[in-house]
Amino acid sequence: MPRFIVRFLVLLSLGACQGKEQLGTELANASMSPVLWEPLDSSSAIDPNGPPPTTCALRLRDLRTGTEYQILRRQATRTNRDAPPGTPAIWEQYGDYMQILAEPSAGPPSSLVRIACGSWKVLSLVPSKGP
Repeated sequence: MPRFIVRFLVLLSLGACQGKEQLGTELANASMSPVLWEPLDSSSAIDPNGPPPTTCALRLRDLRTGTEYQILRRQATRTNRDAPPGTPAIWEQYGDYMQILAEPSAGPPSSLVRIACGSWKVLSLVPSKGP
């Protein structure tokens, strides 16, 4: 098994690691690109007060290593909550992705990779359970 995969799996097994300094060089310098998108549902109305349709891809690939990641959950957060009434909302979206392994593992991963949707920047490792 290549060394970068072993290092990544060790990082995932550590659990709730946070911050780029704990991501390891491979993830901190990842070059993510969308592979699979969720089809747009033109029949549903967009809530003017809610988040926009997702910008998260269902699957991402690190162009440097070929490693693929599958989204397990996504979240949109309004970044300008204190803006005056009538100000358009600004939303930040991110997804929590699981590495797709060639061989199935014995159980769910202890951590997921949090990636900013749209920019595809790796943000941190997060626990696989909870927000």
